[in-house]
Amino acid sequence: MKKRVLAAVVAATAVLSLAGCKDSGTSSGSNSGASTPAASNTGDSSTPAPTNSGDESVPAGDLVDEDETLSILSWSNNEDMDLLINMFCDKTGTDKSKIKWVKQGDSGGDAKTKYKEYLKGNGDADLLFCDAGWAQLYENDEDLVIPMSELGITKSQYPDAYPYTLEVGTNEKGEFMAPTWQATPGLFVYNAKLAKEHLRVETPEQMQELVKDWATFEATAAKLKEKTNGAVKMVATEAGLWQVKQCDKTAKWVNGDEFVLTGEADKFADMAKKYTDNGWVDINIGAWSGEWWATVADESSLGEFVPTWGLKGNPGSMVFNFAAGGTWQDVEDPDNPGQTKKEYVINDSAATDKLSACAGPQSWYWGGTYICASKKINTKKTAAEFIKFFTQNADNMKEYGQKNGDFMNNKNIMKEVTFKNPVLIGGQDQFKILASEADKVNMGGTITKFDSDINDAFNAAVTEFCKGEISSKDDAIAKAKSKIAEAYPDLKVKD
Repeated sequence: MKKRVLAAVVAATAVLSLAGCKDSGTSSGSNSGASTPAASNTGDSSTPAPTNSGDESVPAGDLVDEDETLSILSWSNNEDMDLLINMFCDKTGTDKSKIKWVKQGDSGGDAKTKYKEYLKGNGDADLLFCDAGWAQLYENDEDLVIPMSELGITKSQYPDAYPYTLEVGTNEKGEFMAPTWQATPGLFVYNAKLAKEHLRVETPEQMQELVKDWATFEATAAKLKEKTNGAVKMVATEAGLWQVKQCDKTAKWVNGDEFVLTGEADKFADMAKKYTDNGWVDINIGAWSGEWWATVADESSLGEFVPTWGLKGNPGSMVFNFAAGGTWQDVEDPDNPGQTKKEYVINDSAATDKLSACAGPQSWYWGGTYICASKKINTKKTAAEFIKFFTQNADNMKEYGQKNGDFMNNKNIMKEVTFKNPVLIGGQDQFKILASEADKVNMGGTITKFDSDINDAFNAAVTEFCKGEISSKDDAIAKAKSKIAEAYPDLKVKD
């Protein structure tokens, strides 16, 4: 039996974009082990969690349901939705028919545009799930969403959340608009057989020493190239590098109405070209493709950067596909009846003796699902209960994280949750590494609602530059600026 890499799954994950962040050795927001709202909440979500600041919000006791159905907008391939709904209903005794999943498109990319059209119509909408890369588009649209304070929820109720998630969930006015149950830091996943054979690496700790910063990472890439005569690349894709390096941003892409390409972006163009020219990455391998899944499995690349949601180990996840590998097969082309096309079909079970993970050269994050409240909301009481159930209740968060390998947005909880990964060697628990890495992610005030489109436009031009389709870095940057100016004509694009 084989499992096919479905195009819909590819689309669902391909659109996830990373908002800017930067690595920091310290983190704020911890409560030093003291009792917190999340830790003390026993599940009575109708009771307002204690606050420790002057946040003004509607008392939870004043919230009412004018409609008996809680409608949640999300994309059809959101693998978390069924578990979230089932767990909430099972534990609270809520009739499952009272929670409606309103599917908007196949992927997060579809939802990004379809939500706006839906919300302007007559359809019922209480909550909307937004990806981190474009959540700010909705958080800053007061015609479509409302602040969490109108549900009795404030930022101060999350003292143990990873600080960068609170920044993603805060709009330009400083209003808290969208909490999340998950944090999404990432790791460097590598083929342990190749690491042992060519780099004499026996453990993830030893591998970390060889990739602990970018200078060391590049030195190891050069050594690997020498040892394998260029047969093995250091990292599978340039897109993987970009997901990580976006976290170096120290300034906003947009201030007021002016777009400025930061120096970190310019440096990344040089880095990508260097990796391409030195043979440390294959610029022709794109993410979310059969070639991508094959590159780690068939040992043409040492590893790849993978976020928490790609580390769960379930069929279809990044690590599963990298570990299992597959074969190219002729399959029916749904767009052309009677014809076939080549498709990479993943093996039905992943090998468990192939992959390990380590922190890598810097802390970073990618994606995450944030919960916004629609301006049309008419079930405020149940909506607030649903949000608190997964983002404030320690027992529920702990259970959810252990069930599906999700990295929960609470520092205290993640000190206790363990996860035996079915794909990583020895059932390696990625949480032990991720807990430290998530604490180092620091947005530094660099996030804007334009980030997703700007990131995509910039890296598309960089890829063309590395492939030789654009003659110079300056021309690549000029092309990216032109695309951004076209997408946002009201922005002043600075030369």
